Amino acid sequence: MNDVWLSIDFDDPAFEEGVATYVLKVLARRYRPLKGVVPKRHC
Repeated sequence: MNDVWLSIDFDDPAFEEGVATYVLKVLARRYRPLKGVVPKRHC
């Protein structure tokens, strides 16, 4: 239900995690429920 799915594929898991963390940080500036969310790898 309250999930956000972000598909990132740079063939570098560490970089992908960094991008996801950055995107969440930017979104959290405007949307407080995302503040402090830690990205989780699905696949």
